[in-house]
Amino acid sequence: MTENLTVGLIGNAALLLSLSLVYDIVFSRKHLRSTSRHEVISGVVIGGIAVALMLAPVRWEAGIIFDTRTILLGVTGLFFGTIPTLLAMAIACAYRLYFGGAGVLMGVATILSSGMVGLAWGHYRLRKSREILLAELYVFGVVVHLIMLLCMFLLPREVIQKAISSLTMPVIVIYPVCVALLGSLLADRRRRDRFDDELRASEQRYRAVATSASDAFVTGDGAGRIVDWNPSAERVFGYARKDVIGQSLTLLMPERFRDLHLEGMKRVQSGGERHVIGKAVELTGQRRDATEFPMELSLSEWTRSGASVSTRAPPPGTNGQRAPPIRCGRAQRRRIRRSACCFYLKTQMA
Repeated sequence: MTENLTVGLIGNAALLLSLSLVYDIVFSRKHLRSTSRHEVISGVVIGGIAVALMLAPVRWEAGIIFDTRTILLGVTGLFFGTIPTLLAMAIACAYRLYFGGAGVLMGVATILSSGMVGLAWGHYRLRKSREILLAELYVFGVVVHLIMLLCMFLLPREVIQKAISSLTMPVIVIYPVCVALLGSLLADRRRRDRFDDELRASEQRYRAVATSASDAFVTGDGAGRIVDWNPSAERVFGYARKDVIGQSLTLLMPERFRDLHLEGMKRVQSGGERHVIGKAVELTGQRRDATEFPMELSLSEWTRSGASVSTRAPPPGTNGQRAPPIRCGRAQRRRIRRSACCFYLKTQMA
């Protein structure tokens, strides 16, 4: 009996994990996040998952079923907040009352206790604002399911002892592990979302600086193609942005310097010495009308995986002071996803 129960609970837990992944995919849309609509939809979907779990339970006695709804609702309270958790609890309780049976009181009690413990723990975590670790998730799972075992005293008196002796080991061994696994998936999702938000904010700062700068900002990829171009670059070089995106950086220099530039690009791509990266150098630029002009150029580099872009060289008369570093946003990296590295150039009229 215990072996069949253990196998059934593992199967139910596997269903829980697969449904949580489907939920994660469907509701990862940025425009829905942190809105009332998203919270309501999340609660309804999670409640539906809880009902699905109760439709495929381990049937222990007539009218007494066991499943992994406590894992689902505990983790929901921990990660999704009040409205989704209360909605999911209401839907799960309604179905359990409809199902009826000798275990209905215990069933409703476990739904309410797991959700409330998750909410309380999540509220505590928000005040601490530390990263939640796998060990803490496991301890959280143990607490939720110790309370679940206490709820067994709401079963009919004649089956309480049998239930406790049969179910304690499978519940304590399997359920906290499943809580830790599901919680780690959602914690990783939360970290990714936070990182994406930081990248978007970083890109907005970069855009604000580049757009308002009086100096020309030109961004090129590892193959030497132009991938970004600010309004000052349009004024300096005479090209509209739409005309230069995707063009070679050699478009901006006199023909006599182009071979040297291409040789330098090949050297950098092959891991050779970087002669001008991180330095301010005096060069000659070429406008659209083929006229040449002297310019001061500051060249910086970053890899696809992220990183900061060093600042441009300071204009004359600033006593060598530099602006704060500019962060590279995800959009820039997405545009250069096929490149080994990308280059940030600043040009300045002499």
